[in-house]
Amino acid sequence: MKRILIPALVLLLCCAPAWAQSQPQSPFNQAELDRFLKDYPAVTQFLDAQGQQSDATQPGFMEEVLQTKAFTDFVAQRGWNVERFLYVTQQVSTGMMVLQMAEHGAQIQSEYAQTRAEILKSPDLNPAQKQQFLAQMEQAMEQSKAAGDPSRLAPGELALVKSNKARIYKVFGIE
Repeated sequence: MKRILIPALVLLLCCAPAWAQSQPQSPFNQAELDRFLKDYPAVTQFLDAQGQQSDATQPGFMEEVLQTKAFTDFVAQRGWNVERFLYVTQQVSTGMMVLQMAEHGAQIQSEYAQTRAEILKSPDLNPAQKQQFLAQMEQAMEQSKAAGDPSRLAPGELALVKSNKARIYKVFGIE
């Protein structure tokens, strides 16, 4: 069974600083996607190394790393500016979420309903804990839906993601 989540990409997307997401950007093209897929593994290795050198569990850690001179220099060495790299990351991530929701949406809804029922029936949880878990699940589901909103993509970007899906899956380690 394929993993449904996109690991490091989603983390990078969710933690992208607001300044990087606020700049208007032109749609990415095939050549830029090719370059992104070539550079993405090195960027995630850089981010992993930063996490090992610092306390990656602290709130705001990833956002801080993405704003450092070290990160800016690292992506610049590969011909990117931070804003553009994060834009392409965001758009590819959104495209992948759109495809995954289309492919696995029914399965996700079924698993959600099953987990919800298990929480409600659990004798090990008190009513407050049940409500807390259900609220967290609902929030996660809403975030997933928002992340996979095709209206967030510029014209042509979903088609590029779709036509390069196998390559993207390989680079992101999605089975």
